[in-house]
Amino acid sequence: MHRKALFILACLAAAVDAADTAAAADSAPLTLPSSFIGTLPAASGPGVDWQLDLLADGSFQLRRTYIDRAPDNVFDSLGRWLVGSDGSSLLLVGGPETSIPLAIESPQRLRLLDREGQPIESELPYELERADVALLEPELELLGLYRYMADAALFDECLTGRRLPVAFVADNLALERAYLELQRTSDLEPGEPVLAELFGRIARLPPMEGEGLVPTLEPLRFIELHPGEACPEPFVTAELRGSRWQLVSLGGAAIELEEDQRRPYLVLEPDGLRIAGFAGCNRLLGGFTSHGEQVRFSHLASTMMACPEGMELEQALLQALEAADRYRLLGRDLDLYAADGSHLARFTAAAD
Repeated sequence: MHRKALFILACLAAAVDAADTAAAADSAPLTLPSSFIGTLPAASGPGVDWQLDLLADGSFQLRRTYIDRAPDNVFDSLGRWLVGSDGSSLLLVGGPETSIPLAIESPQRLRLLDREGQPIESELPYELERADVALLEPELELLGLYRYMADAALFDECLTGRRLPVAFVADNLALERAYLELQRTSDLEPGEPVLAELFGRIARLPPMEGEGLVPTLEPLRFIELHPGEACPEPFVTAELRGSRWQLVSLGGAAIELEEDQRRPYLVLEPDGLRIAGFAGCNRLLGGFTSHGEQVRFSHLASTMMACPEGMELEQALLQALEAADRYRLLGRDLDLYAADGSHLARFTAAAD
């Protein structure tokens, strides 16, 4: 990891080892949380005001305000943030609709990337500047594990993993009563967590004990309890070795497959320097070496079968692998670059 990225790396995704997270936080020359703001282009209209809070626990808060769409023009989201293997890219991972890549241009500036994680070629402003502003108090629909016992309640929010005390305001009474009723009519133990769905605000309020302000859930509207269910599996960064990397684009062009045509893929063996996979028509074998951001593929070979579809794709993939000089792993996407910096190919890790 480049040292220039350690300013921002206080925590990776929920699956990152706690000891590694602590070491990264100790190395960071800037103190988190950090907020970045800017007005970015919109598909239509004058633009969108962004505020992005990167928090020290590895979570983010994002508010996007569409300038010309009041009053229903504010959209809040939450999730986890992580830094790419190149040390200069950042990925925001939230709900199904939130996967936002950004470039780390400096400790003071982020720049929005396109959906493929590549620079946006435009003269329009896509930068977010670091700013000394108050942290957001996002309002949105939330899913998390709720528990109540001895006149105290906690909420473990699913996307971020943040544990929030629950304020006894707004629609809290409905939430509390639903939990106690479930406890009365089932084998739910006092303090046992139950998946809860609600619309709420994460406000910064004084704690019941101590000083300062702490993030606290204000349940504005209770929706439903989901007994017997759990939070969705957390987002986990893919490993370079051992993952099944499915080809999604070559030279910036998406891969279009015919009906029943198999998608090319690679597996970099976890216990060696070999690759195996499928190139589009034939099985693929070869070797690789990697050091830091560099990766080289060598001795590529394939079986000699001819196919009605896939031969051109196979040749293009082999040429891309032979030209590869550098890689970037960002979340569950793997990008290959040539020595001149041109983007060769993008792969995504197949679901387990």
